[in-house]
Amino acid sequence: MKSVFNFSDYKAFLRSQEAGRKEVESGFRSKLAKTIGCQSGYITQVLNSGAHFSLEQGLRASTFLGLQQREQKYFLLLIEVARAGTTELVAFFKKDLAILREEQLNIKERVGDSRILSETEQTTYYSSWYYLAVHVLASLPEYNDAKLIADALKLPESAVDSVLVFLVQTGILVTEKGKLKSGITQVHLNRESPLIRQHHTNWRMAAVQSLMTNTATDVHYSTVSSLSREDAEKLRAEMVKLIESYVETVKPSPEEVVFGFNLDFYSLIKR
Repeated sequence: MKSVFNFSDYKAFLRSQEAGRKEVESGFRSKLAKTIGCQSGYITQVLNSGAHFSLEQGLRASTFLGLQQREQKYFLLLIEVARAGTTELVAFFKKDLAILREEQLNIKERVGDSRILSETEQTTYYSSWYYLAVHVLASLPEYNDAKLIADALKLPESAVDSVLVFLVQTGILVTEKGKLKSGITQVHLNRESPLIRQHHTNWRMAAVQSLMTNTATDVHYSTVSSLSREDAEKLRAEMVKLIESYVETVKPSPEEVVFGFNLDFYSLIKR
C-alpha cells in the first residue's frame, strides 16, 4: 500500500488503506469507527461528502492505521488542510506538508544514526573510492589483511596499508584478536557537505571501471525518458523507498560479498 506521504488528501489515503486491506481483513470502516468512537455510517459520510474528522478523531485513526510519529503528523496536517476555511490557512498548512515530504525524501532522515567524521577525516575518507571499499572489504573474514584486500581490489599493498592505518586510527575499523572488524557499521556523509559531490563522483568512476570487466552479476542501466511531472515524483518516491529497503536489508545481512550501489534519477532540464 502507498505511504501517506504519497497523498495530498487524507480521504484518498483512507480509501487506499481500505482497498489495500480488503484482501486480508473485512470490516475496515466498522473497526475504524470503533477506534475513533463513532458510528460506521459516519466514516462513510466523511469519505463520501464534505464532512471531516476532527483532529482528535484523526489522531485515533492514525493509531488504528499503524502510522509512525512523522506519518501521524503528516496525516493530521492533511486533515487541517481539508478543514481550513481560507486560502491563506490552506497555504500555511501546505508549507508544513511540503517540509515533511522533503524530510521523508531526505536520505539523511531515513538511514538512522551515523558516525560523522571530523572535517579532516572526511577529506581523507572521501578522497577516493577505495577508502570505503577497504573499509567494507575488511569486514569479510576472507579479506582480513592488506595483501588479500590489495589483490581483490587490484591496488598496491602499500596503499591498502595506509588506508587500514587511517581506518583503525579513526575507529572505523578495530582489531580484535588480531583480526579486523567494523568499529563503525555506517559512516554517513551529510548531503550538505561540500564533499558529497566527490563521494558520488568516486563511486560513479568505480562503476565505469566495472563496465570494463563485464561481470555476469553486475547490472548497469542508463536511459533518458520524457514523462509527466506526477510520474516523475512517483518514481522519485519509489526510488527513495528502494534505498530505504536497501539499507534495511544490508544492516542485518551476513558479510559475505561486497557490491557497489549507485542510483541516479535527475532532471536534464536546468532552470
